[in-house]
Amino acid sequence: MRRRTLDADSPEIVAALTAWHESGRASFERSCPTLDYDSYERKTAKNGKRWLKLDCGTSGAYLVDQTSPELAVYTIKAYGVPHLCIGTLATMIAVWTKQQTQWSSHGNPVG
Repeated sequence: MRRRTLDADSPEIVAALTAWHESGRASFERSCPTLDYDSYERKTAKNGKRWLKLDCGTSGAYLVDQTSPELAVYTIKAYGVPHLCIGTLATMIAVWTKQQTQWSSHGNPVG
């Protein structure tokens, strides 16, 4: 099996970070209107040999398995320790993008 070579700046990872970040904006801004979402909930990626670590602020959140053909995404047990596979990178981008469009700026579901 050929390993996909990704890093924190790969277009797929940047798209995932952007979709994940924007999916949480409306909820955060409703609950904490005086705080800056982009500062408090910054999403970043860190390179690793097998795993790309997707972090929120200073905490780990997800791992992307670069050895899987479809780039499986896992929740974590502890930083850098995979727990449950929740889908592929492509499906997670779709889920996070859909979450952005399901909430209006007033906090009500759209549609």
